[in-house]
Amino acid sequence: LKLKFLSCRSGLVTACCPMAAAQVLPEWLRLYCAHAPAEDVAKSWKDGLDEDGRKEAEADKDTARARFRRLILDSGCPEVKADSSDGWKYTGSIMRATDAVLGIPPPKSRIAFAAQGGASGAGAPAISREVVHGDGTPGTLGVWWSDYGGATNVEQLRERGVTRRLNTAAEAVGKIPDDGSIPVVDVPMEDIFEEHRAGEAIATWVRQFGDVMEILRAWREEGRIVNINCQMGKNRSGCSCLIWMCTECGWKVEDAVDYLRKVTALGLANPHLVRAAIEYMQVEVSVPLNPAGDGGSWVCISPPGSPRENGLKAFEEAQRKIMGQQMASGGGPSSDVLAEKLAACRKAQDEESDDDPGEDVAPIFGELSDVD
Repeated sequence: LKLKFLSCRSGLVTACCPMAAAQVLPEWLRLYCAHAPAEDVAKSWKDGLDEDGRKEAEADKDTARARFRRLILDSGCPEVKADSSDGWKYTGSIMRATDAVLGIPPPKSRIAFAAQGGASGAGAPAISREVVHGDGTPGTLGVWWSDYGGATNVEQLRERGVTRRLNTAAEAVGKIPDDGSIPVVDVPMEDIFEEHRAGEAIATWVRQFGDVMEILRAWREEGRIVNINCQMGKNRSGCSCLIWMCTECGWKVEDAVDYLRKVTALGLANPHLVRAAIEYMQVEVSVPLNPAGDGGSWVCISPPGSPRENGLKAFEEAQRKIMGQQMASGGGPSSDVLAEKLAACRKAQDEESDDDPGEDVAPIFGELSDVD
C-alpha cells in the first residue's frame, strides 16, 4: 500500500487510502519536518538503524548515505517538496551532517596538480581538470572544470568520459560546437565586478545557481559526468563547482575554495560571484581574495563578452604583467581601484582600432603601481 503524506508536522502520516491507518513517522523524519538541526536529523537516522543496518552502514558508508538520501526524497512529505523548491538547501545540510555521522571524509580529486594551480583562459591548454570523481553510476556525478577552450575540445572531453557540458558563460551561448555526442546546456551568467551593479548581479546569480544545481542534480540521477565551463574557467564555473562540492559532497566552504584555487590558478577571483555563491548556500563564512606576493591580493574577471582574439590576449597579458609588477612591489590594489581600471580597460578595448588591438591596454593599468 502506497501512502501519500498530507502533513508531517503533527508527527503522523495521513494516508490517501481510507482503508489505511495513520502511521507514526520515524523520528528522523519527524525532526526533518520540524526543520530541526541537520546534525540531529542525521544522528536520529543512524541511531534508528537496526543491527543489520548499522553493520551495513559501517561496511559501505557511501551506499548507506545514498539510501538515506533516497528515503528523504521518497518520503513524499510536503516539507521535502518545499525544500526541493528552495534548491535542497536543508537536505544538503543534512547530507553533510550524515557524512560526519558516518565518518565519510570529503572526496578528493584523483588528479595531481601544482600548488599554485593550473592555467586557464586565453593561451592556456584547452583541457579540463577533475573536481569530483564519477564513474557513471546512476546516483553519482563526476565533475570536470574548464574554460571555454576546454569545453570545445571534444576529444579531451571524451578521453575523460564526459557525457554532458554545462556552460555558464553568457557570451559563449550558442558558440560551443555541439554535434549531439556531448550535449551542451547553458545557464547564461555574466562575470562583472562593477560595484554599482553588484547588488542586482548577486541577486541574479543566486537564482542562476539554483538553475545550475537543478541541472546537476538531474544529471546525477542519470550518472552523468559533466564538464562545467565559463569563458576563463575561473569564476562562474568555479563558483558552480564550489556550490556542488559544499551542498552535495560535504566540503567545508573554506576547504573547497582552497582546493579549487589549487586546481586552477586565480580561481574564484570575483568576490561578488563568491558572495552570491555563499548567499545561495546560506552559510556564514568569509572568503579571502586570491593571495599574491607581499600581502597583496588578486581579483580576476573575464574580459568583455565576445572580444576579438587579439584584444582578449592583450587584455589578459597586460593585466597579468601590470598586476604582477604591482604585487612584486608590495601590496595589492583595492577592489574599487581595480574595478575602475578594468572598466576603463574594457572601454579602451571596445574603442581600439583593428590595426593595433592592444596598444592602449597596458597604460590603463600603469597607475596601479602606486596603489597600496
